[in-house]
Amino acid sequence: MWPATRSLHPLLSATLLCLCTASALAADRPLALNETEFSAGGFIKLHLLRGDITSAHQSRRGDQQLHIPHIPLDSWAEGDRDRSTLHAKDTRFWIRSVTPGNLLGNVELLYEADLHDAADTHKLRLRHAYLLADDVFGGEVLIGQTYTSFIDTASIAESDSGIAVGTIVTRHRMLRWRQALADNTDWLVALEQPLNRISRPQQNGYSAHGSNRRPDLVSRLHTRQPWGSLSLAAMLREIRHEDPLTGQRQQDTGAAISLSGRMSAGVLSNLRYMISAGNALGRYSTLGTYTDAFLSGQDQLELSSNYSAMLSYQHYWTPQWRSSLTLSQTGARLPEHAGDELTRQARSLQLNLIWAPTRLASVGLEYLHGERRAHDGRRGSLNRFQLSTRINF
Repeated sequence: MWPATRSLHPLLSATLLCLCTASALAADRPLALNETEFSAGGFIKLHLLRGDITSAHQSRRGDQQLHIPHIPLDSWAEGDRDRSTLHAKDTRFWIRSVTPGNLLGNVELLYEADLHDAADTHKLRLRHAYLLADDVFGGEVLIGQTYTSFIDTASIAESDSGIAVGTIVTRHRMLRWRQALADNTDWLVALEQPLNRISRPQQNGYSAHGSNRRPDLVSRLHTRQPWGSLSLAAMLREIRHEDPLTGQRQQDTGAAISLSGRMSAGVLSNLRYMISAGNALGRYSTLGTYTDAFLSGQDQLELSSNYSAMLSYQHYWTPQWRSSLTLSQTGARLPEHAGDELTRQARSLQLNLIWAPTRLASVGLEYLHGERRAHDGRRGSLNRFQLSTRINF
C-alpha cells in the first residue's frame, strides 16, 4: 500500500499473509469486519537544530541526529560550527488491527513507518510490521519486524537528538516466542535476521560481505515489578565471511550479554539503564557504529569486542513539565590494522526540558554534547541545541 512496504523481505511478507489466512480459517466462526478492531494514529514532529554539523560525509544523517561516526574530528577541515538544520523525519504513523476469538488467541497486526528512509529526503521507512498471536500452545508468537529482543524497550531514554551513544536500539525481522514463567515474569527467545559486516585492513567503515547462514539467537528473561522492570539477555551470532573472489570461507561464533531496565526513583522520577558487552554486539550497537569482525592482512577473521553503557534520569516537575538527563559511553577494542578514523570510544550527554500542555501536543528543548576518539588517537566533539514540536493524531 505504501512505498515503505518494499522494505519487507518477500518471504516475510508471504509468511505474514499465510498466517493471517490461517488465523481466519482457524477461527471458531467466520471472521467479520465488525469483530476486528481497527485503529490508526501517529504524530507530526518538527525539529530545529542549531550548533555543530559535519560535511565530511556525503550523507547528512549526522546533521539531523546523533550519529557517532559523523562526530567531526578536530582535523576535519570540512567541519562547521553554528549552523541550523530543519527536518520532520521523526514524523510517523501506524495502523493496527486486533481480531479476537481465534484458536490462536487475540491476533494483532501492526504497521508503523517514519520518514527516515534517506538522509536528504523525507521518504517513508518501515519501523514495525508484525503479526502477534497471544495464545499459541500457551505462549505468544511474533513474526515480522520490530525491536530486537536483546533489550527492554522501557529502558530507552527519552531524547530528541537521537539515541544516546551507549544505547542498543535496533529493529530486525524475527520469529519470537514469549512464555510466561510466573506473575509478571516471562522468557523470550528469538531467531533474528542475520547480517554480518566486515572491515578490511585500513578500511574506515565496513562492508556487508558477510555470508549469512544461521539467524542470530537471542534470549531474554524479563520481569515487571512495582518498582519497575528488569531484563537480562544473551545472544549468540555466527559471524561468517566468504571471499567473493577466492570463495574462501571463514566463520566464528560470537556472544554478548545485556542488562537493561527501568526503576522508580520516587513518585515523579525514574532511572533507565542499559549495560551491554561482548564480541557479537557489532551491528546491534548504536546505529551500527562498530563492525562485526575484522579481516587481517592474512585474511584471518577477528571478531570485534565492544561495550556500551547508558544511564538516564527522568523527572516530572509537574504533570505538564518533565526533564531527562542521559549519560552514556561506548567503546571497542580495535586491531592495529583497523582504519584510522574508526571509532575507538565515544560518549554523550543529553539534557532536555519538555512541556506537554495536552495529550495532543508537546514542545521540547534539548542540549546535546557528543565526543568520540578515533583509532589513530584523534578526538572530536559536537555541541547542539534542538527545539522540537510534536502534534499527536
